[in-house]
Amino acid sequence: MPETKASENASGEKQVILWQNSWYPSTVDIYTGDFQQRHARAASIYNSIVSVFVVKRAQEMDEEVVENHDGSLHEYIVYYKEKFRSGTVLSRLASAQSYIAAHRRILRHIVKTFGKPALIQVGVAWKAGLVALALKKLKGWKYIVMEHWGGYSRALTENIYTVPAHQRYLTKSILNNAEAVIAVSQDQADQINAFNKNTKCTIVPNVVDTHLFSPVENKRRKIIRLVHSSMLDEVKNIMLIVEAVRQLSVMRNDFEFYIIGPQNAEVETFLKRHDLLGKRAFITGLQDYAGVARQLKQADIMIHFSSYEALPCVVLEALCSGVAVISSAVGGIPEVITESNGRLVPKLDLPAFIAAINEVINNLEKFDRYDMAKKSAALYSYETVGKTFSGIYRDITGKL
Repeated sequence: MPETKASENASGEKQVILWQNSWYPSTVDIYTGDFQQRHARAASIYNSIVSVFVVKRAQEMDEEVVENHDGSLHEYIVYYKEKFRSGTVLSRLASAQSYIAAHRRILRHIVKTFGKPALIQVGVAWKAGLVALALKKLKGWKYIVMEHWGGYSRALTENIYTVPAHQRYLTKSILNNAEAVIAVSQDQADQINAFNKNTKCTIVPNVVDTHLFSPVENKRRKIIRLVHSSMLDEVKNIMLIVEAVRQLSVMRNDFEFYIIGPQNAEVETFLKRHDLLGKRAFITGLQDYAGVARQLKQADIMIHFSSYEALPCVVLEALCSGVAVISSAVGGIPEVITESNGRLVPKLDLPAFIAAINEVINNLEKFDRYDMAKKSAALYSYETVGKTFSGIYRDITGKL
């Protein structure tokens, strides 16, 4: 973690920012919200961040509070039990009651330990924003919202327009009562504004640990390594990606393809059927953050073909590693990909995707690995993003 340089107010005390998270890594799911945790680490370089995540887990597990203190980042993961069979009305009511009660208990502890926070930052409006909204109405505490959810776009099957009406209404209330709303890309900001006309967003991109994601000596191999990294959910279009690799393998034999992600039976069956698995295509399995960084150091080109994205961390991680990115032009990706660091193709246009991969392989020497990494690190490092958060906090609280 980068060196802490927590900002101080006039009395010399560190400014305490309370993060209320809808998503965050936990034993329930170690991957969901990991980008949120990295944002917290970045913000904690210049401020004292108290990060709270309240999450339900199985009935047989005890209620528990897990604390982690690392420099100026103080994490509290609060687990509460599922009291009734999941999915029932009684279960949902009991869960809501337990969720609120858990927040009350941990907030009492935090105020006793750290004092009243200077500001609350909500990580994803629904549903932790309900707690911040209540604290504003009852106690006058100010909050901001950092939105990561891609569901403000109709491109996703489950989106803000398909959720229950009460959730849409309350989400608007959360956004309207915030001192500021932060989006990770201009595209996401536009989608939020289309949903709620009163919302004007500040842009803070996802953050990259540039101590891990950095380029290695640029020795071009005879065999070019393509990589794709994701959880292989439907929006990533992994079957179209492997079809592109199949077609590419008919045209040329100077590349190999690595999938950095979970095992997937459909993908494995396809690759075996075309005699690619273990010869031209490889699946690494799930990797931790450092493992993804090691894979990217060995890569030449990242390929991405999603139907929608807000601003995927892995694209920024690839750029900070000096890896050229070929992607569909969706979400916030066109805001970061240029002719000097990759290529963009229309969504779901497979021939254009294959042509772009061919072009970049043939012209790989034109992509300066170190220049791409240097420019990207200046935009997405912990230090840069941490300073941006600190400036937002200062504008609202008036504290240096």
